[in-house]
Amino acid sequence: MSIRSFVIGLSTLLISLTAFAETHTHATAKVTFTTPDGWETKKNDEMLATKSADDAAGVLFMIVDGEKLEEAVEEAEKAAKGAVPDLKMEGEPKEAELNGMKTIFIEGAGTADGDAVEVGLAVIQTPSGKFLLALGMAKKGAHEKEIGEIFQSLKPIK
Repeated sequence: MSIRSFVIGLSTLLISLTAFAETHTHATAKVTFTTPDGWETKKNDEMLATKSADDAAGVLFMIVDGEKLEEAVEEAEKAAKGAVPDLKMEGEPKEAELNGMKTIFIEGAGTADGDAVEVGLAVIQTPSGKFLLALGMAKKGAHEKEIGEIFQSLKPIK
């Protein structure tokens, strides 16, 4: 799985992107991202979740604990395994920059609600100084390009 297909896991949240039209803000993290028309997005103070109309893919953004990026990654992996109990991470986490924000990515696969799913996990050090978990999941082969576009649209609020 590539970063482009970056998908992370919650069995109840699944995404389907075609035309990007709506920008959302995660105020606590001080970041924005864009979703396509037809996606349903819900949020509260700490969490923002978006899913496709066909429930085949979704992304959850939430603040995770940790004073260091590596600690936040451990917390994020625990959250991912809560959504996909048989989650098998592939390889080692990779460090990168996402629109100027230090990020650690890791990908995996497992089963949710009886379906094979691809999972992507990113922990992002945000402008607020907090760590944002981006946890996405999609049925195998569904909406990989669109989910990658959601993650690439994630930008800091200046």
